[in-house]
Amino acid sequence: MALTLYGSTSSNSPYVLSVFVALREKNLPFEVKTVALDQGEQRSPAFTSRSLASRVPPLLDDDFALSESSAIVDYLEDAYPAPKHRASCRSSPTCAPAPAK
Repeated sequence: MALTLYGSTSSNSPYVLSVFVALREKNLPFEVKTVALDQGEQRSPAFTSRSLASRVPPLLDDDFALSESSAIVDYLEDAYPAPKHRASCRSSPTCAPAPAK
């Protein structure tokens, strides 16, 4: 697994931020690479091969690329699901009640 997030040099895109937060919340290791939008780097062949719309944020997962933030967050949920947690006492008949205070 090699995750790479591409974002703008200004770091103020809400779309890049939403993907960044999803990656951090899942505690996934990833690399951030910046794209100089003001210099037209998003129109370079290297970038358009990752993002057909020539926009940030594309995310690469090894050789797989996605470029819409909502699709990326959905993909991360499917590809890297949260660990299963034990049921709380309220929903488990085998859990002992908390001691009275």
